[in-house]
Amino acid sequence: MSIEKYDYEIVNGRKIRVRPRETVSEIDVNGYFRRQPNHFTTPFGDGENDLKAEGNQRYRLIWAKLCHWSNRASIVRELEGLEDQISVNMVSQAHHEKNLGWEYVYNENNVDPVLGDQFLSEAYYRADEGYQGRTTVPALIDTKTGKVVNNDYNWLTNYLEVNFRPWHKKGAPELYPVELRDEIDKMNLWLFDNINNAVYRSSFSKSNEGHLDGVNTFYAAMDRLEKRLETRRFLFGDYVTDSDIRLYVTLARLDIRYTFQLGETKHPLYTYKNLWGYARELWEIPAFKNNTFFADFAVPPVNVEGSAQRSFNYRFLKQIDFAKYWGESVDRSSLSKDPANKLKAETDAGTARSDTDVINNQEDAIIYEKIHAIPSTEIAKYTEEELPTRKDPSKLPTLADTREEDYQAIIEEIGNLPDGPDLSPVANKKQAAEVSDFVKANITDAVSEMLNAVDLEKYIESAHRFYGTLEQLEADLSESRFLAGDFVTQADVALYVSLVRFDILYSRYFEPVKYRIQDLKNVSEYLKDLYQIPAFAHNTDFNAIIKQGQADLEQKLFRPSTHYDRVIPEIDLDAQWKVPTERAYLSEDPTHPICLSNNRRFDLDPTWYELGAESLTKVEEAPQCGCACSLGSK
Repeated sequence: MSIEKYDYEIVNGRKIRVRPRETVSEIDVNGYFRRQPNHFTTPFGDGENDLKAEGNQRYRLIWAKLCHWSNRASIVRELEGLEDQISVNMVSQAHHEKNLGWEYVYNENNVDPVLGDQFLSEAYYRADEGYQGRTTVPALIDTKTGKVVNNDYNWLTNYLEVNFRPWHKKGAPELYPVELRDEIDKMNLWLFDNINNAVYRSSFSKSNEGHLDGVNTFYAAMDRLEKRLETRRFLFGDYVTDSDIRLYVTLARLDIRYTFQLGETKHPLYTYKNLWGYARELWEIPAFKNNTFFADFAVPPVNVEGSAQRSFNYRFLKQIDFAKYWGESVDRSSLSKDPANKLKAETDAGTARSDTDVINNQEDAIIYEKIHAIPSTEIAKYTEEELPTRKDPSKLPTLADTREEDYQAIIEEIGNLPDGPDLSPVANKKQAAEVSDFVKANITDAVSEMLNAVDLEKYIESAHRFYGTLEQLEADLSESRFLAGDFVTQADVALYVSLVRFDILYSRYFEPVKYRIQDLKNVSEYLKDLYQIPAFAHNTDFNAIIKQGQADLEQKLFRPSTHYDRVIPEIDLDAQWKVPTERAYLSEDPTHPICLSNNRRFDLDPTWYELGAESLTKVEEAPQCGCACSLGSK
């Protein structure tokens, strides 16, 4: 009796091989994600063993909304006018996706009408029975054999741009001009390493180092691109090229999809003046717009119940007008010598094709219409009964939040110190009260409103108030050690317990955040300055704060965030926060952060409350009698 080499599942009488997992098969010994190589890489060309370009629907392009690797091919197909020459279908995630991979969910009975397949993997194993990698998109399938002939996303768009040129529509754009090919190839390789794949390295890496390598690489590259686009309308000047398409597909997903894996966003797309304007200019081109599905990119990961459902996308997806947001006026044409045109037309496209060669593919038109009409099936994997809060986000469970408990504990510990420390000194009592009210309205309450809002307009109002206040605090704290001057007040405690949670907890629900606290130099140093005071450190439990964002069922039913669920728990946050700051110089009395009620000033270095002491017990010196007896000698 033979033993099966692979695991299988039977679906509708089909024997489908269970797919390998990225987080198992593509993780190296150091926990870094190493993307599998493409398998079907035979190029299109004139060589004896090369694939031959043909129109008339000899080939069928399979892609997926969520996959930016495949999205670039769909954009090029439409830009070059190959819609009637290369047929198209899309796959997505459904009930079987976890085990069996991409499925033709948009077709009747989930079966592709041309290929007769239910799962993309069927075409892969038809082409190579021994194939052991993941079945990925894009996949170009030979409709005569039903076999995948090319899944090489690195070069597929170039084949469509060059080898299928005889079937381009007349006036199709020159996306891979001969004079720029060497430079475009270099740029594409750089984009792969630093932008496109860097996002995946951060998302799939199983180590803190691997995740941070992806994150840091990505944002450093974004800074370089922002600078490059100061003087260029597009990456290579006046006209869109293949490289722009590769960059666009990542940018389009950044704020609404990838931030969940990247963690608390260092910079959302909309904060990059040039990149944000550039991306919107590309989106205005019909082929980009037609092949971009923002609502599907933003569909939140599934969790039956638990705080993770409080994410921004979960609460507000149905309220966001993406077309209005991306369609806001932008004009970068002054950067171009040909401001009226974004695309440069080919001079010889379409010459080998007669009108009789063009097939009016009504079937594909119907499929595409359905694809645009049906939201991503990721959200449809579970029924309303399983996900009752999908009907009403206001019924979401309350986030476990211990801000108030920590606030009271810090106040109490400071209040129990000897000599009556005063958190509202007479000298600046009015200022302290005003600051306290300001913090409550614009930080404490604003955070609560953002966490609990289910109306987008109310969320935006609270977010503007919160981030505007952070900007003001960043400016004010450049000149003042604490909120009301030289001494800690209750306002500092209230601000601290909110902001100490932001990067490791709250930002998870505010994606994409405008600022990370750690990137606001004065605010972050101010918080660390407070952490040096034992009462603050004693009552800050980083592990407990992190766990407040993790429901019991999340690990089973929710796709964990690499950043929040895997990386942050590995960081020694206490050690990071214990590093002394250099903010004392902002105070007239740098060694005394707390005022005492008897007009003495609390010193960080008395024996009864030494910095970093584990105990709050006052150290009493043993009495000395002045003789040679043993009293006080031990």
